[in-house]
Amino acid sequence: MARAGYVRVATGVNLERDQAQVELAKACRDVLLDAASSHETIVTVKQLADAAQSRSGIRVGRPVDAWLGEALTMVAHVGQRLGEPALTSLVVGPDGSPVAAYDESLRIAGLPVVSGEARERQAAAARLECYRRFADDVPEDAEPVVGPLVVGPVRSGQRVKATRAGSARRPEARAASRAGGASARTEAGGRSAKPARPRRDPDENRAPFVVCSSCFLQTPPGDECQNCGAPLR
Repeated sequence: MARAGYVRVATGVNLERDQAQVELAKACRDVLLDAASSHETIVTVKQLADAAQSRSGIRVGRPVDAWLGEALTMVAHVGQRLGEPALTSLVVGPDGSPVAAYDESLRIAGLPVVSGEARERQAAAARLECYRRFADDVPEDAEPVVGPLVVGPVRSGQRVKATRAGSARRPEARAASRAGGASARTEAGGRSAKPARPRRDPDENRAPFVVCSSCFLQTPPGDECQNCGAPLR
């Protein structure tokens, strides 16, 4: 099996960069939606990179910073078109701060890009918006958890809760009330419990269409997507 580029693990087929990036972006979005379904859950860069490759079935032979940012930018474009809060705010780097793709989400939405403490407050508010949109365990009096956030060692499949550096963790008083729902959710970084969708194979017999990096839908080749009008690369 090739050790560089993008490889379909199941078949060993080398994928074109654009096709692979779209599939990885889809997987990133799924992981972030899983995280957003549980209050105060965040995702580390490593968790996201590992989970995206696992879900998509694509092994990337490039450094994470060479492909993950582009995938998250695609996620940001889709979220903007759907009117969603910034899922990229759920991703944090080793220092516990939002990744650069969060700033790209702001630019796409036409919002000002700030820095320092203002950026942390802005990202915290965006995270809370995500939880309120996608989670069913958000208390009515929930407040944004302003970073930088604590990120310690993370086990495979483990959810990471948003905890401000220097502060104690919020008591788990709500654990019992959400125990039933938690078992049905997928752990951030894991696979969905839903039946797997049949994959289109083999890659060497691809149909005469491309996948739009803005809406993730199939469209005939051309200058722009026939579904959303975005320019095709």
